[in-house]
Amino acid sequence: VANPEPAIGFLQECVRWWDQWLKGIDTGVKNDPKLITYIQESEKPQVYYEERPGKWVTEQSWPSSNVTNESLWLTEGKLVTSPVNEDVELLVPSVQEHGFYAGVFCPFGQPGDLPADQRYENGNAVVFTSEPLEKEIELLGHPVFHAELSADQENAFIAVRLMNKAPTGESTLISWGMLNLNHLKSHEYPEALVPGKKYQVRVELNPLGQKIPKGHRLEVAVSPTYWPQSWPSPKPVTLTLYAGEDTHISLPVRPPQPDDGEVTFDIPEIAEPIKQKVLREGERTRDVQHNMTDGTWKLIDVSDEGERILLPNGMQYGSINRNTYTIKENDPLSAHVQCEWDMVVGRGDWQVKLKTNSEMSSDETTYYLVNTLTAYEGDQEVFTKTWKAEIPRDFT
Repeated sequence: VANPEPAIGFLQECVRWWDQWLKGIDTGVKNDPKLITYIQESEKPQVYYEERPGKWVTEQSWPSSNVTNESLWLTEGKLVTSPVNEDVELLVPSVQEHGFYAGVFCPFGQPGDLPADQRYENGNAVVFTSEPLEKEIELLGHPVFHAELSADQENAFIAVRLMNKAPTGESTLISWGMLNLNHLKSHEYPEALVPGKKYQVRVELNPLGQKIPKGHRLEVAVSPTYWPQSWPSPKPVTLTLYAGEDTHISLPVRPPQPDDGEVTFDIPEIAEPIKQKVLREGERTRDVQHNMTDGTWKLIDVSDEGERILLPNGMQYGSINRNTYTIKENDPLSAHVQCEWDMVVGRGDWQVKLKTNSEMSSDETTYYLVNTLTAYEGDQEVFTKTWKAEIPRDFT
């Protein structure tokens, strides 16, 4: 079962694969295209979709000769089709609350999982916008952000978002990526930046398959913060982008092909669900809170599975997960995460419950983690233990 649609017969595809490679049965897998993927139609931003219209497409090789990289260059507030010749410096300051509307890091299709309208975010980043597209384009692959830049601190990262902006103003996140700038030369041996020194940066954004209609605009947002997707740098960072030949975003443009939309899949098959009785309905909420008196921002993400009983064996189970991400304006060291889980399992008179509380915070040099696990049999506590750890930040 997949959300959003379209779903495919994934189990049947698995059987085709394993029959070919484990049993030696010719299922046609060897003749499949190198890549089968999906290109989405343009949709206005929603945190949940029941369906994303689009088309299945194939490529006989990957990388594909059907995909060409086309660049847009950054200048003051704009994306332009040719490099900027004049000497323009683009300052990108830290806004610690940037990122609350990014959606969850690993979405499962639950309500609230997907990114909200990026207009909520764009005031907290530096945004570059193209002219309205003169014709429809389709993108397939990795957008890549290139920049000549400098930072005013020894430790910094860069977050880049790519959006589809509708003529009516809505801004839909279609790809994003991040890079720890201390890892420019090596992931194994990171090193401090030299404040003010110019560096050549390449940030590969997440792959996408996306149609952008005529009249829409593309937006690129750049920031040295992206909370809670990334832990903030130890000190507030200001990046400087240097407009010119080296500062642009490369887009993987794929023209429509004659056989687009011809791929078909079987409908999904699943085992018959075990009959159950709902004892408590589940609920999903994601709330962003802003205390204007002290500048505190919180994202409170609650996933309540509810509670059920399996009728064939009488097993009872349920869980509630609450994650709270907190940060204060202008204070990267105020970042704090708290994850709470309540899980119950039982049958008849035998009932057990586990409660966990995990917290993470930091100072300029160290991460601090505290985890507590408590077990109950019925209402009686039978076990509890707390673990504490301190981890060097090591260029993060």
